[in-house]
Amino acid sequence: MLIAAGSITKNVVAALVLQLAEEGVLSLDDPLGRWLPPYPKVDSTITIRQLLAHTSGLYMFWDNPQIWDDLIAYRDSAFAPETILTYLRDPYFPPGKGFRYSNTNYLLLAMIVTRVTHSTLSAEMRCRFWKPLALDNTFLSMEEEIPDRLLHVWGDNFEKDTPTRDVTHLPRTSHETITYGSSGLFTTPEDLARWAHALFGGRVLEPGSLASMLDIDGDDYGLGVHRFRTKLVGNGRVVGHGGGNIGMMTYMIYWMERDISLVVSINAFDAKCLNDITENIARAVVESLASRARS
Repeated sequence: MLIAAGSITKNVVAALVLQLAEEGVLSLDDPLGRWLPPYPKVDSTITIRQLLAHTSGLYMFWDNPQIWDDLIAYRDSAFAPETILTYLRDPYFPPGKGFRYSNTNYLLLAMIVTRVTHSTLSAEMRCRFWKPLALDNTFLSMEEEIPDRLLHVWGDNFEKDTPTRDVTHLPRTSHETITYGSSGLFTTPEDLARWAHALFGGRVLEPGSLASMLDIDGDDYGLGVHRFRTKLVGNGRVVGHGGGNIGMMTYMIYWMERDISLVVSINAFDAKCLNDITENIARAVVESLASRARS
């Protein structure tokens, strides 16, 4: 069954931008002003690298309560990227002067990708990643038809005082378009695990690009990738990304030293549940490896 991968989409967008940099189509040090027109509350000197690393300081549009009201009021309406940017408020800090996770960064990155490729985000992902890696169960919402085999999800559909119910097939056009670039992928845990194995195993990016992606600082975030902290692997590196969407959460992780990828998805928006299941599976893997080493 297909799941909404949520913010794990950012990891794929980051890999796409890094590939474009490898090809010389753009540079990670290009300012926004080179590729996009000026927008209110958006500093045109922000670089692509700062967008990837969430160090731009740009306001997170979800923090504006008005966007939630409009999401509910206009569920069947598609929000253009330029419209989403009208919800921005003052930046949190000047570019490069801090870290603040913001979906606005990846909205702008998606806009840049479509500008420089003269294509769509879904078309670039499919020709660069899904077809070469034979990942046949991954689709980008709003640009591709999603097969009717979705993992069922429950929630209040963002409405207060509304009972939890199956919201899998309720209208969600506004939500899906508002998350353009920062979310939107529908896939399977198997496809995600294979993607992590290919990406972090060096089959998607050149070594220098992968090293840049994995150059993770004290904020535990590189270029479209998280560092997961877990005592189960000692000094090993565990990287990947988490994602949440309507009524679901997913972890996509890769254990660098062991070359192991693990994806855990639940159809509930419950971080503690997801953490517990992931830790238990990781513990079972560690114990299995230790047992094999002794035998």
